[in-house]
Amino acid sequence: MGGLAFVSALIESPGVIRYNSKSPSIKFGEAGGEMSERAIRFRDACMAAGFGAEVVPDIRAALWHKFVGLAVNASLTSLVRKPAGVCYHDPDLLALARSGLEEGAAVAKAMGIGLPDDIVEWQVKNHQNFPPDMYASMYQDVARGRRLELDSLSGLIVRKGRELGLPTPFHSMAYACLKPYINGAR
Repeated sequence: MGGLAFVSALIESPGVIRYNSKSPSIKFGEAGGEMSERAIRFRDACMAAGFGAEVVPDIRAALWHKFVGLAVNASLTSLVRKPAGVCYHDPDLLALARSGLEEGAAVAKAMGIGLPDDIVEWQVKNHQNFPPDMYASMYQDVARGRRLELDSLSGLIVRKGRELGLPTPFHSMAYACLKPYINGAR
């Protein structure tokens, strides 16, 4: 099964995890879309453990729905070195974020992934509701001189955009600007 988590957390020190979100949850599903017995059992076990869980019929679409926003949030908070409260409420930064969201959605749709027509507006509202002091985990890696997951975020959108003949100016810029830190900086 494929799956994704909705949680904001930070490793404060070895063995100490600080959660920044109040309601962690996961979504998962079988690759073929069926509602299997194992998926239902896993969902029920998660809910009994105290966190939200949902079985989705199209896990690929669910993954890309989150990915479109994640790639923008990771790159933008890493570039600006400011949290969500700044990045998604400043009109100029919000315009950049919207561009990145549009690029990710266009790539997904060109790949045949069924995203909702209002994905960009949904993501904008979602990002504006992030805790004001929240940074993406990639920002934490930049700030601490650690390796970045850049190739799997903006890098993926840039590569897929090139394959599909789609322009990705926001993600291309973000990738180029963060690439010197991809292996960490000491």
